[in-house]
Amino acid sequence: MLPENVKIELFSKEYIDGECIQSKGSFDGKCYLKNQKIYIKYKEWIEGIDEPLDTLMTFDENYIQISRSGEIQSCMKFVCREDTVCRYLTGAGTMDLVIHTMRYAVIVGEMTMDIHLDYSLEMNGVEGGHHKILIKLS
Repeated sequence: MLPENVKIELFSKEYIDGECIQSKGSFDGKCYLKNQKIYIKYKEWIEGIDEPLDTLMTFDENYIQISRSGEIQSCMKFVCREDTVCRYLTGAGTMDLVIHTMRYAVIVGEMTMDIHLDYSLEMNGVEGGHHKILIKLS
């Protein structure tokens, strides 16, 4: 199981039009266990956004959901081999997203967890690239 105070490390690769854009981030958060689900709350800084976003990750062995509030508002749910729908609100406008999740895997260590996500997006009906994310929790 994870400690109450966790370190969240995000590693992302986004493939769009033959290009790969990589990013990473590191955040401190709080971890809670309730109803056999793990909840992690943290403040997330995203490039181009002035204030940190309040972010909540909720997950179990079947899915992960990432909810953000602040300048960006969204609730993205990832379920392996399923399509999910999300509304992504920003100051620039609203996007309707369809998330095609190809891989969702949680690897549990003694006091760590690695979450692997592999998915593609459709944004307002247009292909939005392929994404691979590793979330390391310790």
